[in-house]
Amino acid sequence: MAGPEAFRVNSPHVIFENIEGELVMIHMAKGSYYSTDALGARLWGLIVAGHRVDEMREWVGASYHGDSAEIARGVQAFLAELQAEELIVRAERPAANGGPPAENVKLGDFAVPVLNKYRDMEDMLMLDPIHEVEETGWPAPKPAELVPEASAWPSAPTPQAQDSAPASSTD
Repeated sequence: MAGPEAFRVNSPHVIFENIEGELVMIHMAKGSYYSTDALGARLWGLIVAGHRVDEMREWVGASYHGDSAEIARGVQAFLAELQAEELIVRAERPAANGGPPAENVKLGDFAVPVLNKYRDMEDMLMLDPIHEVEETGWPAPKPAELVPEASAWPSAPTPQAQDSAPASSTD
C-alpha cells in the first residue's frame, strides 16, 4: 500500500463498546470476544476516528514516557495482533487526518498495549440468531407491530400509517 498506512474496524463482523475506559470487542463471525487495556482502548479510538498509523505512534510518543523505537514497535505489534484476529482491516485508501487526537498530557510510562482474547462463549455466540438474518439486521420490526413515532427503525410503520389501515372485526 503506497502512502501512509491506515486501518478501519472490520464492520459488520466486529462490534465494540467502550465501557468506562475498558474496550470490549466481539467478532460476531468467529464468536470470540476481546478486551484491552487503557492504551489499547485509546488506540482503538484513534482507528475509529480515522487516524493513520504514523499519527498513532506520534500520539503515543507524546502521551507516554518511553523510547520512541520501543513505542513504535509496541504500537505496530498491537495493530498486527488486532489485524491477525481480524478485528481491523487495512483501509482501502489512506485515512484523512482524523482530527486532533486527545491533548498531549503525559499519561505515564509506556507499556505495550495488551489484547485479551476470550473463547469461552464462542459456541453460545455462534448459536445467537443474529447470525441468521437478512440484510435489514436483527431484530427487525414486524410491519404489523405498533412502533412509536420516535423509532430508530427507519422501516418501522408510523402510528398514522396504522390508523389509516382498515379496522378488523373481532366479533
